[in-house]
Amino acid sequence: MGLPAALIFSVFYFIPFLANLRYSLTKWDRITEPEFVGLRNFVNLLTNDDLFYKVLGNNLRFTFFTIFLPHHPLFHLSRNDLVIYV
Repeated sequence: MGLPAALIFSVFYFIPFLANLRYSLTKWDRITEPEFVGLRNFVNLLTNDDLFYKVLGNNLRFTFFTIFLPHHPLFHLSRNDLVIYV
């Protein structure tokens, strides 16, 4: 019973994960052969790419305003439509 689930998991999750990990550690333009560069891609991303930090900040703001803020109790109290003003 668990074998089909393990097969589906490995085909659609585990194998693409390993392929992406392999590609992230190489310099490859899909024309020439991949060249292994190790963690140099990640070092360049964190030290030489200014756009990365802007995108990271945008993602953190989006996460805060779409996940954390709507579930905060004070947010629900401020949107209470059931309050009857007498």
